[in-house]
Amino acid sequence: MPETWKQKALKIGTTLQEAVMAHPELAPLLTSWINFARKHHLRRQDNDADALRTLLDGHGLTIMPKRDVDRYQATISSQAEEIKALEYRITTLLRP
Repeated sequence: MPETWKQKALKIGTTLQEAVMAHPELAPLLTSWINFARKHHLRRQDNDADALRTLLDGHGLTIMPKRDVDRYQATISSQAEEIKALEYRITTLLRP
């Protein structure tokens, strides 16, 4: 099956990155390619997980480990309890 133009463009980008490592004076050429890739929404995807990360990143979302989510939820719930306690104290102090 022949390569699509996007796959070929990504290979060219990889080649340019390697060339810039050896010859920094080619950096403007790489910058032009990066702008082209951005304009045409070209992104490397090694597997389905990378495709999902790219999709989520495009919408400002990220994948987090479950332990981090659990820790954040615990922190938020404890802060919510502290806020309720403070609100109660404030309303108690403001009573006539």
